[in-house]
Amino acid sequence: MAFREMARRLSWGQGACSVAKGEFKEEGVMAGRKDHPLVLAVLDTNEQSRQFMVALLEGLEMGEVVALATPEACLEWLAAGHRPDVLLIDMALVPMSGVAFTRYLRHVVGGRAAYLPVILTGQRADRDALAEARNAGVNEFIAKPISAAGLAARLHAVLEAPRPMVRTGDYFGPDRRRRQVSFSGGDRRGSGHEEV
Repeated sequence: MAFREMARRLSWGQGACSVAKGEFKEEGVMAGRKDHPLVLAVLDTNEQSRQFMVALLEGLEMGEVVALATPEACLEWLAAGHRPDVLLIDMALVPMSGVAFTRYLRHVVGGRAAYLPVILTGQRADRDALAEARNAGVNEFIAKPISAAGLAARLHAVLEAPRPMVRTGDYFGPDRRRRQVSFSGGDRRGSGHEEV
């Protein structure tokens, strides 16, 4: 099935991120999730890397882990109505990069899929790679080799302290500003971006 057709099938309408602000603040990620355990989806075209990530996530015992081998398989899985709480994407996907796939989810597929929290994994962790990932709408980035502690920290960030989603002229994704810094003067950033 072509990407455009899958994107059309995924047009579920606008929706909120599956982890609303503050939903897990009081008692941790698994609080109130007895009837709906977390679903963590791993999208990686490299079988060994995918198996490693699945084993790492299963070791954290946070919920169900789904392994997806191609961007097409991921889009089909989403189109079938599956809804992960977090989507972990490898930067070196084939035929499109993890950055390109994230941008595709945010801008082309749209709807509820555009709001999925995305953690990008990759071997390149230089300033340019991080800027490219951030500008594509990635929520978090983790460099390989990945440790259980590093992965747990990124999962905690997207599940327990999600940044608000914003839309500007050419960007849709989590607010790229991590810190709120006090300043004097007018809010020049306030114009031109809307929190969604």
